[in-house]
Amino acid sequence: GCKKVMSLGIDEGFRNLEHLQVEGSGFTDSGLIAVGKCCRHLLAIDLEGCLRITESGLKKIMEDCRQLRQVNLKNCKCVNLEALAWMVFYRPSLRKLVPPSSCVSEGQKALLLRHGCKISSCSNS
Repeated sequence: GCKKVMSLGIDEGFRNLEHLQVEGSGFTDSGLIAVGKCCRHLLAIDLEGCLRITESGLKKIMEDCRQLRQVNLKNCKCVNLEALAWMVFYRPSLRKLVPPSSCVSEGQKALLLRHGCKISSCSNS
């Protein structure tokens, strides 16, 4: 919940980081880019409530973190549903996505599940 944290001072010591939770921070696309460059073994990232994250930052982390399996985008208001499909098709390692505040239809969930990725149910919060 540190709204003023926009990035992390990530260096080689974080090279083997597998899970990152920056939920509720002020994390930005530049923060995602820094994580992607250094933490290539990342398996899961929780970006819930990071209001400054966009498709641009997500694209970069998808390119760099080839083993990424879980992404939480709940309440990431700058991310649209089209980005979810792109992420699943681009990064076949993804197994679980929590969508932004917009709900995903059952048809969309089924399509993405056929590609091996479960889309969590939307909440009304």
